[in-house]
Amino acid sequence: MARKGATKKDRQWVSLKPLSVVFALLLVAVMGTFLTAKLNKGELLPIKYVRLEGNLSYIDRAEIKAEIGPLLEKGFLALNMEMISQSVRQLPWVDSVHVARIWPDTLQIALAEQKPYLKWGHDAYLNKRGEQFASSGRAVSEVLPELFGKNGQEKVLLEQFEQLKEALALQDMRIKIFRVTGRQAWRLTLENKTEVLLGRDQPKVAFERFIRSVPLLGEERLQRISRIDMRYPNGFAVQWKETEFNKVGMNSFLQDVKNV
Repeated sequence: MARKGATKKDRQWVSLKPLSVVFALLLVAVMGTFLTAKLNKGELLPIKYVRLEGNLSYIDRAEIKAEIGPLLEKGFLALNMEMISQSVRQLPWVDSVHVARIWPDTLQIALAEQKPYLKWGHDAYLNKRGEQFASSGRAVSEVLPELFGKNGQEKVLLEQFEQLKEALALQDMRIKIFRVTGRQAWRLTLENKTEVLLGRDQPKVAFERFIRSVPLLGEERLQRISRIDMRYPNGFAVQWKETEFNKVGMNSFLQDVKNV
């Protein structure tokens, strides 16, 4: 109801005011829809540059840009940063990723690359956390020790590898291959190509006996041994690289190690 004493003009203004508010709201809604559509199509503030940061040796930069290309079509303000991050993180050799917008037209991607610590099986690697990642056909330049085992046991086997590595280092020996079979039998191949069979019943005990035997074997004999089988409870068997070993040397050797 118009106030008392109001003129006809005043009464018309009062009646038109609600219509003006409705019109303004509709205009805002239409403009919002229009701008949202433009942003989603990337027509407003399109992404012009993708900046990749990080010391990258194995990550394929072109592969990253191809992977995230469709996600950049929505433009600067409509980017789904979490989706971009997930898309990059699942690519080969990516350890971690952080994405950020740089006004007004740049997407920055900071990358940390996987650092291979051991070769896992025939076509994968482990990092120092015991996490497996695929090689994707990209071989590392350095020669890494090899670890063979059952998937899911990577962290346990890495811990065991470190213990063996530390004990062998005290004897100036290094592991080339550490293999744990499906039956949990342990086998080592040292850098000098000597195989050490440790078995599955008490492989750690067998390994400790091997370490105690190293000083008695001596460096010269170790270089001539092809395989040492530590699976015997009260001794071990040796296979020599030569077809036969000097009998005097053999007898002396067996006398030395009979109480190991």
